[in-house]
Amino acid sequence: MSIWLTPELKPLFGGTYFPPDDRYYGRPGFKTVLLTLAEQWKAKKTVIEEQSSVILRTLQEGTSASEASGQSLPDLKACTETLYYQLERSCDQEDGGFAKEPKFPQPVSFNFLIRLYAKCKGSFSDMANSSLEMATFTLLKMAKGGIFDHISKEFHRYSTDAIWHVPHFEKMLYDEAQLLFSYAEAYQITKQEEFAEVVQDIAEYIMRDLLNPAGGFYSAEEQIQEILKEKVKDTLTLAEVFCHYFNIQEKENVDPIKSPFWKKLSRGHKEPTVCDFASAKHCEKPCILCFV
Repeated sequence: MSIWLTPELKPLFGGTYFPPDDRYYGRPGFKTVLLTLAEQWKAKKTVIEEQSSVILRTLQEGTSASEASGQSLPDLKACTETLYYQLERSCDQEDGGFAKEPKFPQPVSFNFLIRLYAKCKGSFSDMANSSLEMATFTLLKMAKGGIFDHISKEFHRYSTDAIWHVPHFEKMLYDEAQLLFSYAEAYQITKQEEFAEVVQDIAEYIMRDLLNPAGGFYSAEEQIQEILKEKVKDTLTLAEVFCHYFNIQEKENVDPIKSPFWKKLSRGHKEPTVCDFASAKHCEKPCILCFV
């Protein structure tokens, strides 16, 4: 979050994220924002000061809002249906999630959908089943994509694209904690082992990398990594199997604009099996020799 203030500490402009330059997502870069604000401050200082006073007053009114006399709280059923239909309309039917790129995990949405399923599965079966499907479909897509670190077993902050392919490299404790609960609840309902495996992976990562020996947990971790096929071949005995499983290629398979740091990130296959690997290598009889 970046917020610019007047000398009197009144907010005049802000936003959650500004890319380093103007190439990304059709948004102005951070430098462009700085230069534009500087020019506007010089040319329209009085107007900006008036606008900043309005912004501050609006924020103060919003944080001090209370229920008006004679008004009742919104109907719970109506609010629930409104939220459900909003998620249904925005759900990506191909890759899961509820927004366009950049795509963030949304544990709060998973919590809502899973609880809606549990509450309504006996009376509103269509809505209940759809809620569970949206949640579990997205969770599986995330676990198979590049947003999930398949080496150290945890989730990055968000995906820079719509297919969970190229991650932003921060790893946040509060994300891991919330997603751990989402995957645990998905396993409780479906009994699918994929969800249980992710729960175990997240817990292992938190205890291994985020636990402070002096007590407590670190809040975040930032990593920049690159997987090169030649390095894999030099390191692993079953390098060809590894590269096939994780789709590691000789050439770049990531748009540099999406990730200027990691140009060879790989996206995992949905169902990589012995037969799948053997088929890709044109083996008539898949056997253990394919992996040696």
